[in-house]
Amino acid sequence: AIGITMGPKGIYLFCDGKGDLIPACLRNEDEVADVTGAGDTVLAAISAALACGADYRTATIFANEAAAQVVRKVGVATVELGQLNSERSIE
Repeated sequence: AIGITMGPKGIYLFCDGKGDLIPACLRNEDEVADVTGAGDTVLAAISAALACGADYRTATIFANEAAAQVVRKVGVATVELGQLNSERSIE
């Protein structure tokens, strides 16, 4: 699987011979305060989700949402599991 971050457009996931754009979890670009650490957040969240048994698409959705939370904050920021949409979070 390959995931390509597309900034405000989301993450493009190529897996099993198919491509899919996972849209960003932001209503608009005005919500972005600082993109510092967003890529690190994506990698960490995808890794955690895969380690918990998620498939690539679910892990990418989870990571995309985590990154959306981080870019809403100024400076290097973290995200807590409780801040993520419970419908999309890995249980």
